[in-house]
Amino acid sequence: LVFANRNNVLISLLIYQGLTSEEILNLELMDVDLDNGTVYIKASKNLNRRTLELTPKQMIPIKSYIDEIRPEMLMCQTNKLLLNKLGKPI
Repeated sequence: LVFANRNNVLISLLIYQGLTSEEILNLELMDVDLDNGTVYIKASKNLNRRTLELTPKQMIPIKSYIDEIRPEMLMCQTNKLLLNKLGKPI
């Protein structure tokens, strides 16, 4: 269930926001603003920085991941949003 939720968050960011794998790897906790329903994407060498809206379907899984699942998985100090199965940044 832990990895299913993380994977749902990951896939939803790929589908609904059209993020590249590089952009997902660079996401940090502070980039997700659940109060405003947005995610901030830093500039890369090919793409400009931008703020994208989250869909209502994404809000609950992302909040659940950040508040409940990510702290259980965390094995080192990091601000990266997504963690691998060892609890380290992807």
